[in-house]
Amino acid sequence: MAETSPRTTSKRARKAPKKMSDAADEDDLDAVEEVELQEAIAASQAEAPPPEAPKPKPEIEEGKFYKRELPEQCVAFASREGRAFFESALKSGGLEGFFDLIAQFHTQNEPAYCGLATLTMALNSLKVDPGRPWKGVWRWYDESLLDCCKDLREVQLDGISLEEFVCLAVCNGLSCDTRRAHVAGEDVEMAPTTTSVKTCANVSDGCHASITSGSLDDLRAAVKHACGRSDVVLAASYSRKTLGQTGDGHFSPVGGYDASTDQVLLLDVAQ
Repeated sequence: MAETSPRTTSKRARKAPKKMSDAADEDDLDAVEEVELQEAIAASQAEAPPPEAPKPKPEIEEGKFYKRELPEQCVAFASREGRAFFESALKSGGLEGFFDLIAQFHTQNEPAYCGLATLTMALNSLKVDPGRPWKGVWRWYDESLLDCCKDLREVQLDGISLEEFVCLAVCNGLSCDTRRAHVAGEDVEMAPTTTSVKTCANVSDGCHASITSGSLDDLRAAVKHACGRSDVVLAASYSRKTLGQTGDGHFSPVGGYDASTDQVLLLDVAQ
């Protein structure tokens, strides 16, 4: 036993330095890798260009707007209340023409192009072929193609009237049933009268149309009729002032009607 114990102890003693050496080698390797990593980071930072100073925000001109908040009497389409109206209108059949219209939604390219943008949406949603190219080989309605009844340079300045809107619609193949609303504040309702309009210099008798006056009941009946079909578009010509919005005379398509709340969905073409 006296001879065996030293040999056993000697074997264990020889193994221990090897383990310590392995651990030391691993520590040295980790240290080298850490140094190399720090050198690589320092080199990349030296090569990188200095960060640019933040650009100053442009000064906002007084009287210029990015967006305007909707007035209280209007409900935003994407709001919770607006979605509830939409769901109710969908269930009651008041959105039959909505999907064709929204697929052709178009915002006006000029501040006074609301009438042209509204008519562009109507023509494209009703699948009217303009018979001439928009761009390249494509025949498609754009505001630039609605130039037969009034010079577009004048439209940019003054927009279009209801009569001119009808003129353009008829010139481009649509049939129109046009009603001018009863004037607010009058004691006696206007008697229906027919007005002939021929403002188009390019098409002989192409713009002859009738505009009659109508009551609130007539308006409600027209809304229900148009929103219950996919082959009719109701274009509204109204005053934005009455809704508490900026500006005055405006055109937009009516996209839907919720009979339970007597609310209409205006697909506003204003930016």
